[in-house]
Amino acid sequence: MPTVAILKCYKISSLPFTVDGIDISDYLLGSKLMICSDLGALHTEIITDDDSLCARIKNGMPGFNFEECALPTLSDPEALVVFSADTRPIFSSIWQVLASQDARLYVSLSKAQKAHTEAIKGAVESLLSAKEVRQTLVAGGRGASQSKQTELYYDSGERNMLISLLESLNQIEDSNHMSYKVLLVIDGSKAKLEEYIRSKARVFEKIKLKCIDIAGMHEELGSIDAIPFGYHAVNRFITFADQIARVPQIRAQVPNKQTSGLKIGTFLKDSISESESEMLLESSTLNLGMIITGLPGTGKTFASMSLLSKLHKEKGASTVVISPTKEWADFAKSNGLYLVKIYNSNIPINFFRCENAILRDKFSENLAMLIASASNAGPYQNSMEKCLLAAFRKVYGKDLCPDPTKLYSAIEEEIIEQHGKRTKKGTVKYTKHGENVKAALEGMRHIISRPEFSSVMGIDFAEVFGKGAVFDLSDVSNSMKQFFYALILNQLYAFLDSFDERGDNDLRVEIALEEAQLIFSHMETSPVVVDLKQRIQDFRKRGVGLLLITHSITDVTASIRRLCQTKFYFRQSADVAKYALTDLGIEETQPSLSRLRSLERGCCAVLYLQNRSGEKVPAGPAFVAIENG
Repeated sequence: MPTVAILKCYKISSLPFTVDGIDISDYLLGSKLMICSDLGALHTEIITDDDSLCARIKNGMPGFNFEECALPTLSDPEALVVFSADTRPIFSSIWQVLASQDARLYVSLSKAQKAHTEAIKGAVESLLSAKEVRQTLVAGGRGASQSKQTELYYDSGERNMLISLLESLNQIEDSNHMSYKVLLVIDGSKAKLEEYIRSKARVFEKIKLKCIDIAGMHEELGSIDAIPFGYHAVNRFITFADQIARVPQIRAQVPNKQTSGLKIGTFLKDSISESESEMLLESSTLNLGMIITGLPGTGKTFASMSLLSKLHKEKGASTVVISPTKEWADFAKSNGLYLVKIYNSNIPINFFRCENAILRDKFSENLAMLIASASNAGPYQNSMEKCLLAAFRKVYGKDLCPDPTKLYSAIEEEIIEQHGKRTKKGTVKYTKHGENVKAALEGMRHIISRPEFSSVMGIDFAEVFGKGAVFDLSDVSNSMKQFFYALILNQLYAFLDSFDERGDNDLRVEIALEEAQLIFSHMETSPVVVDLKQRIQDFRKRGVGLLLITHSITDVTASIRRLCQTKFYFRQSADVAKYALTDLGIEETQPSLSRLRSLERGCCAVLYLQNRSGEKVPAGPAFVAIENG
């Protein structure tokens, strides 16, 4: 026995932001349906016996969502008003003019057969060619006569209506004869609605119905030989309540299926709905710098941990994380990394220990630059860097593993030498530069005064970095965190400087800096920014990846963002969304700005690299839902 189709009703819960530009007829595929505009309840419903229709629309239109609901009840089946009308824009202002009216307007769409369409077209062509209504006027002047013929029928409303209808029928042939019979049904308080429709459209006929419920109406409307319209024209009969939520989206293609790499998540179609295409990221592409950024609670730290865990466990890359919070402690334990809790352990650390005599000059130069940058010395930063560098060169010329307290004494002596003088009474009088440099280094003096940081030997940084480690700075005051970032980074840089330069297609170490803004000056010309730009370029050859994690893209200077060729941009604040769109290469429009400001937790916009035959080529922008777990 044939299966009996069951009529169902779906309430539209959300629409794409730019729904007016969407051609819903592309997804009808011959389905029979009614679209109900409930002017009283201010919502729109789709009524159909095609179970797959709503799924097709949702799949093809990201942001178009439905909720199944009960079928509506006809208020007065005997008073239904049915129209067959032309395709002028009936619904341009219906929700503004008639909102809250106790009425429903149904638009019935049912597939028209080719024979029916051709019969209607033939009838219209006959009507257009049947009449020759003419009037001859004779005008004379100066012995000459003129005649003028005016075709009254040419400008008549009837003829214009038939021409418009014929154009629509001709379009049906251009669309492979896919056409729909369209009927409008008014149910409820009909006077204003009928008047509105007649003011907006040319009504071809008014039809009587004999039905008792919505299912009967649906069946009967499909059997009426109404005027057919091309499937693209039916969009002009479809409207949606203004109160339905609009979901902003960004038009973006789902990249072609990848065959290798670490699974990061699933690509989103048009930034909204999940596809079946997985995003795979190849580890060898990550030695060209990476940024993960987004507002708190958007999932950026989870994404960072997921990626780093895969790199460590599946690719064997050493992972080093510097974090100002406790979030990474469990990550260290689950991945078998060292957990170094600054201020909350008795582990001896000598941040001034230089492991390599060959690199002592580079070590001392980097250390001076990083400490000076972290000190917030302002206009006295250059003066501080010169003092530090002079002191370090003297100390490291004699000892690669200096006593930290003696090293600090050497720094103080250098400040006196450059920016002060001793009096006859043995006191020191500093210049303005000297006073400010000494004051800015109080944080360093405080660090060295702690027993665990005054040890001569301390931990073996090469071993720690080789295995992988998380440096947890959660117990350090905010004013001191920058100093620890500088000291740890300098040791890390020294470790990486010993790598050979044959790592272009490899990832040996991945460095992650949580709240990376702690190492930056916002000046493009600052030494730490210039240094980091050079390191990002050098890291590629050494097989080193650098991951910068921040709350806002503006925490990272534009030149650094340009160099980092892998970007994961989670939800952005309103004031920086436009800069994020520029970084991603997405056109700045209201929908794109809105979408970037409303990305759900775990969803992000990405730019990344693919390895094609040994060449790293850019891919994206695309949108991804990060893998959960």
